[in-house]
Amino acid sequence: MSTQFLPLEIPPGVVAKPTQNMSSSSWSEVNLVRWREGQLMPVGGQTLQSFTFASRCKAIHGWFGLDKIYYTAYLCETNLYVEASGSLYDITPLGGMAPVDFTTGGFGDGDYGAGDYGTFRTISPTALIDKLPDAFSLQNFGAFLLAMTSPDGRLLKWDPAWIGLGTPSGALAAAGAFTTASPNIAMAVNPGWVTPGMSVWNTTTAEFVGEVLTYVGTALVLTANALNNSSTAADVLEFGNAAHAVIADAGRGVVPQGQCFVVTPERFVVIFGAVDNLNGGGPRRFAWCDQENFQAWDYASVTSQAGFLDIEPASPIVTAISTRTGTLFWTAKKAYVSQFLGIPYVYNCVELADNCTPWSPQSMVTTSAQVAWMSEQGAFAYDGTSILPIQCAVRSWIDDNVDLVNVREQACMVHVENFSEVWWFFPQQFNITGSKYNTRAIIYNYRDGWWSQARMSRSAGVTASYTSHTMMADGLLAYKHEDLTQYSADAELPWAETFDLNIFGGGNLLMGQMLGGTKLTTIKQLIPDISGAAGNVRYSLFYRNSRVAMTADSNGVAFDQEQQTPKQQVRSNGYVDFRVTGRDIRLRLDLATASADGGTGQVLPVTVGRHLIDAKARGDR
Repeated sequence: MSTQFLPLEIPPGVVAKPTQNMSSSSWSEVNLVRWREGQLMPVGGQTLQSFTFASRCKAIHGWFGLDKIYYTAYLCETNLYVEASGSLYDITPLGGMAPVDFTTGGFGDGDYGAGDYGTFRTISPTALIDKLPDAFSLQNFGAFLLAMTSPDGRLLKWDPAWIGLGTPSGALAAAGAFTTASPNIAMAVNPGWVTPGMSVWNTTTAEFVGEVLTYVGTALVLTANALNNSSTAADVLEFGNAAHAVIADAGRGVVPQGQCFVVTPERFVVIFGAVDNLNGGGPRRFAWCDQENFQAWDYASVTSQAGFLDIEPASPIVTAISTRTGTLFWTAKKAYVSQFLGIPYVYNCVELADNCTPWSPQSMVTTSAQVAWMSEQGAFAYDGTSILPIQCAVRSWIDDNVDLVNVREQACMVHVENFSEVWWFFPQQFNITGSKYNTRAIIYNYRDGWWSQARMSRSAGVTASYTSHTMMADGLLAYKHEDLTQYSADAELPWAETFDLNIFGGGNLLMGQMLGGTKLTTIKQLIPDISGAAGNVRYSLFYRNSRVAMTADSNGVAFDQEQQTPKQQVRSNGYVDFRVTGRDIRLRLDLATASADGGTGQVLPVTVGRHLIDAKARGDR
């Protein structure tokens, strides 16, 4: 006699609990799935880009130039690139960028009396948890690209107008000595490829000289006085289309170095952890340029809006992000917002909260609704007036997996705007590959409030624009997301698993009534509400036959081993056949099928709604 089909209602989102046999009507663990209007669907494919980077990518930024071209910048640990119209340009500053150093601490690190006085200390991997993590900043000021890495400290500038100049073109020997008292340098005749805007690097002294204003005949003129003296009358100068350090205009102060920077809506560049050889400073100072001119940092001038503030109580600034209502920044202890006041104060600093600093300097994003970030204390949001915690339903999964040492340097957050999602990637402790880089991610939908999970390696990302896809990087590689039907090699195909369908505190998910906590259940068939590529979906059940211990593990502890049914395809009449009896039954959906299971490995569009399931309570045995 046929039994009645019962509704199986599983709400959107994952609720992580210590075991999958605990009482819950939610999804227990998933991989690369999302819910749209309550319907379960796989995350779209990722396309590997044809270019690679020379060092690990840590930040990505996209913007439109005045020529209507969309540019994508990739800031790596020691390199800087720009992609435009399908071509990648290496715009790393001539002379390079200071490398990231994970093992060198400050003068005060280590035991008392250890090491020579005045030298940096080599610190152990576990001591990295006390080290201020490195920050990587990318933003555009109008059409200009600005970049900064905390190990390098310099504010770098690149103009899209230089893209026609090609990659670094070559080197020429000077025809005479030059000094910092003049912008003029005697050269051989311009071979024709040196044009205005090119950077000039002295390869003889390994120092930046300046930027080309004109080079006519044998006369090279820089945009400002040479930044460094020549060592001989024939120093070799390298010219190229590269980003270079921003140089202050004559008499307009000194451009500070720093931990990170933002560009504000009022057209100021604000550098955090600002320090320079004229005004001093340190890790608790933030300084801003004159309005509309990031080459003017003359704080003492009464005609300039440039200025700075030092944070009290003293604490190093970790990271910052620009929002529509002010600049949100965090020290190692507190969160602050800095808002534009106008003359004479220009900017203020207001304390917002304690102990909510992002887990890494790249672990925050701004969305159309809020600023969201992940910290060691949990998920938080800033709505323009106050900081509020976000209930994180997958926090226990994070705690079980996160690498507490490497998370501060490697974790990153990416906004996937077209799906109202933020993705936070973090490194996994006890990773079988031994990698210290990100291998896991949580996904938060800030519109609907659900959480999801992903097994994927990414180191940086930028959201989609009206004309471009979301782009993410995995170390030396770049991927276009939500594109086509294939997943990257590092990502598992999408799947989802429920908690125990049988017993939840004596109740039953299938009927909302008592089936008996110790009774067996028979599952015969399932009818899914599914549209799209239904043939790409496979269903299976996990179950146990007995609560009596039957199998011994490696430690000699007996347990009843969980079993899994073969993966079943949806029949042409819409049914999925199981015919299995057991306890602690859990449901699994594979939303894309590997070739080993009879599929194509493609992630095809499919949505899954409510299920109907044919279930019947049995006896105790």
